[in-house]
Amino acid sequence: MDHYLALLQQLQDAYATDTGLCLLVTDESGRWVTRPSGRTEWMRPLEDRSEAGRLSPEAAVLTESLYGLHRPMEYEFRPGIKLMAAPIPGREPLRHYIWAAFFTDSRARLLLQSYYEGEESEGDLYRELRDSVPELNGERKRQLSAKLEAMAATTGRLLETETEERSGRRQLAALREIASGFDRSEIRLKDSLQPFFAAGQGLDFVGYAVKQDETHYKVAEVLGAGFSLIGSSFALGEGFLGQTAATRQPGRWGHVGRDPRILFFRQNNVAVKSLFSYPLIRDGDVAGVLFGGSRKLEEVPDELFEFGQTLCSFLNAQFALGKLRQENNDHFLRLSMLMEIGRTVTLVQDPKRVMFILIDMSLSLVEGPFAAALLTRAEGKAQMVSRGLAQQQVEAYIRELAERYEAYEPEDPFFGRAALAEFQGTPVLECPLVYRYELLGVLLVGLRQRSEHEQYRDFVQSLAIAGSGALHRIREDERPRGYEAPALLHRAIQRWDPQEYERTLTARDLAAEFTRSRGLGERDQRLAGEACMLAGYEPGMVRDVVEPDLIAVLEEVKRLASPDTESGPADSTAGEAGPIAALALEHVQPERMLREGAVARELREAFSAFLIRKETVDFEVVLGESAAARDEPGLRGDPLQAIRDLHALSSREQEVLSLVATGASNRDVAETLFISEHTVKNHMTNIFHKLGVNDRSQLIAMVYQLGFNHS
Repeated sequence: MDHYLALLQQLQDAYATDTGLCLLVTDESGRWVTRPSGRTEWMRPLEDRSEAGRLSPEAAVLTESLYGLHRPMEYEFRPGIKLMAAPIPGREPLRHYIWAAFFTDSRARLLLQSYYEGEESEGDLYRELRDSVPELNGERKRQLSAKLEAMAATTGRLLETETEERSGRRQLAALREIASGFDRSEIRLKDSLQPFFAAGQGLDFVGYAVKQDETHYKVAEVLGAGFSLIGSSFALGEGFLGQTAATRQPGRWGHVGRDPRILFFRQNNVAVKSLFSYPLIRDGDVAGVLFGGSRKLEEVPDELFEFGQTLCSFLNAQFALGKLRQENNDHFLRLSMLMEIGRTVTLVQDPKRVMFILIDMSLSLVEGPFAAALLTRAEGKAQMVSRGLAQQQVEAYIRELAERYEAYEPEDPFFGRAALAEFQGTPVLECPLVYRYELLGVLLVGLRQRSEHEQYRDFVQSLAIAGSGALHRIREDERPRGYEAPALLHRAIQRWDPQEYERTLTARDLAAEFTRSRGLGERDQRLAGEACMLAGYEPGMVRDVVEPDLIAVLEEVKRLASPDTESGPADSTAGEAGPIAALALEHVQPERMLREGAVARELREAFSAFLIRKETVDFEVVLGESAAARDEPGLRGDPLQAIRDLHALSSREQEVLSLVATGASNRDVAETLFISEHTVKNHMTNIFHKLGVNDRSQLIAMVYQLGFNHS
């Protein structure tokens, strides 16, 4: 400020010297902004006798006549003694004036000769003015007016620059204060309004309205004396504020005193001349409206509107930051809950207890109206546990789910995709509990709003995965049969008929590989492979220890190979698993010739083409062998068997070695043997140690050097 005042004083001094008058700049209240320049003694009649540095009440009254004018005006301050006042252009409400005193003209000077002779109080002063003030007539008076107008323009620019700089500093300080609130976990709009209100020059009020429902907003806070807007509501699209909420765009409006869109303010006895508003965006929705205005300014200044936009951007960024913080806290909470669930369900042995853990965790996080879990049982029975549902609702829900999931086929072996459904008008997040393509149940979580679906979907799916694994483990612990039984029965064959064991092992690998090549799922691959492994058993002998689906496939294999059975279509319940197993067994045991027409022609031709492709690959491998390796004594026959005999591999290690020798990856081995990749890695480590090799490539090289041909 001091810098700009010094420049203004220098400018005023220069014009005072040029015009020969006494010059002074004041604000609208009459307070002096500069020191008088030129004939300073002439300023005494204009100065307030009770307060130095201010115009006298008589002179201050003249400023009212200057309001709205843009050119200098001439006044006769005393008979024959005149002054000129020029309004300085600038933004309202700040108004300034230049005073030029005194001068006279040829006619007025004649009056001065006699008028002040009898004055006693100020006669000496006015006699001095009569003798010293310059006489300005016609052209000289016009020149004075032009000079004052030029000085006013320059002064206005200086004052505006100073005002902008001061306003910029205030706004910067306000933004720093607002930005300091970013560290707060709770967003308080009122804390941001106060620095904005203090920094907004010419601003009479500022406030914000929050969203009440889909179509209405309510004023929550207003700063500014005499503005009773708190608690008032407006509708979406109603007036200026409703227009901002509807369009999601900021706006400013001037000269709105008679505009019908200002009705909201009129109804609350608030008179405004200019107005601005901005949408407050939270989670992609207009959560509120920030607004403000002035009773004096006819237009909203650019810097004030832009400052408001900056504040609005800060607030929207703060909303986004607050959301990220909340999401981070939610993710941490959900992760902690999932870890706790994972630890707890490994210890639980009761399936009903597992279901209660799932629904209790769902309710504690989602805080919905209810949570339930449907548990499927054998023989088509189902059981539901719930919290928040009445018995009649549970019965109705079970019947509804039974119809909806009757033909459900999982897309993923261990993952049921959560979907948004509805039960009796309540949105529900439904997630199937799936393990190895088997539907174990359904987790059901009621939501307060349909929009919460995306927020909680991943968490509910993670809960379902943990619960599915626990339910499968409990079921497997409860029954001696299942996926391990075929492997145990197959191992028993090794004890009494090693050759049969090797042939069925080869048939199993062949059936699984062919099933994969036809794009069938893991379930069909497993059933076809296990049917090959148990082909030496009568289905009735193993009916009580293996799953019903495998029994159906075994019976289909027996039927296809039996010469006494009439030709007919394959059993639809066994799918292609039975015919594929029969073809694989026929290939490794030519004496098990299938009867004519037992297998569909298309399937047999596809299997033959598959074998030809395998033979082509094998032949390419054989061409790379050395003759010495093929003819070396002691290495003829089955090289894998030779390795097994020499290094005492376990039965499972032998199975792993057989697959690895055909080029199978750890994942392929795990899928074929129905074990984890971690277990495959352990077996590979043991094989490396026993065979004295360092890696997979050395192992395969050893096998092929011994004349291996995986046909």
